[in-house]
Amino acid sequence: MLAISDPVHVAKVAQADLTRASIAISDVEHCAAKRARWELKYEALSARLFAEQERVEGLLGAGVEPDMVTLIAAEPELAPHCSDRFVKAESLRAEAAFLGTGRLANRLEAKMTKGLWLGLFPLCASTVQSAKLISSPDTGDPAALFGFKSDKNDELTAYSKSFVSEKSITINMHVRLDGRVIASTRVYEPIKKALMLTGPPAPEAEAVVAAAAQTCPAP
Repeated sequence: MLAISDPVHVAKVAQADLTRASIAISDVEHCAAKRARWELKYEALSARLFAEQERVEGLLGAGVEPDMVTLIAAEPELAPHCSDRFVKAESLRAEAAFLGTGRLANRLEAKMTKGLWLGLFPLCASTVQSAKLISSPDTGDPAALFGFKSDKNDELTAYSKSFVSEKSITINMHVRLDGRVIASTRVYEPIKKALMLTGPPAPEAEAVVAAAAQTCPAP
């Protein structure tokens, strides 16, 4: 079972799928350089790789790229024997990896369609003790100030720590309201007890405060 509440774990799962796809596409690229008839297949697979990567990054708020160390290690010592059968097999390998990223993205989308989310952490009646509209002390712009329930402080701190402790994958916190990204910020230290959200205009900030009082979405 994929723990989709853990952003670093999710990013690594996505990275593994994208890496598998990239290895297969690299083989198709090598063959396309020899025979023009395979160029369209290579271009289509490359476009799909970019689209899958962009989709997962947009949902997760993470820079998820194929693992270069694995890609380099997978480089064949001798050029593969290119044939229609070989190119088809590698194309199917890439498509199988895309199915993995697609399932992951579908689960993330389904999870965050309703309610207010800080990354993959729900901001709702079960996690938020208080939420109010304030003015940012730095800019004077509207801001939402959240205080968290005592039994959720440690959970939130551990969750947000994963955004700053993982060096190999750069992750930003996205804030979503009913599936829409309304703010995004790099987290430099774990969140403890309170959070001030700036960026959304006044009407949106009011909606954010209201959403934090709603019942949490079903897991």
